[in-house]
Amino acid sequence: MAFGVRDKLHDNQANFKKQLVENIETLVVEVKVFREDFEKNGPMQADISPGEALNKLKDFKEQFSVHNRKYKSYNSGEKLFALPHEDYPALVKTQNELDKLDKLYTLYLKVTETITKWQETPWLEITDEVKNM
Repeated sequence: MAFGVRDKLHDNQANFKKQLVENIETLVVEVKVFREDFEKNGPMQADISPGEALNKLKDFKEQFSVHNRKYKSYNSGEKLFALPHEDYPALVKTQNELDKLDKLYTLYLKVTETITKWQETPWLEITDEVKNM
């Protein structure tokens, strides 16, 4: 029974390897298109409001996570089949930019929330707020 399973897996190995190579080629194109879209329509666009940029950041982070999951899965397959490792520099660059933009907009949100809180605080309560600081 073990020999039968081994033979069946051996027969399927070529199909799995072929499918992996096709998926990697597809991912290379998807990452290139994703990066171009990020540069053209992403949160770093000029003349967009911070709120709009934050929404775009969220959308692109979700898209990035899909591509990154595929990358990790295909990377494991490359190791399994002893294929050469495919690099995705655009994916790495996008991840770095998304991380930095996330920090920037998180800081922006905290500042705007604090300013709003201070604007809504009555003058009588300011001394209590200063003590809490």
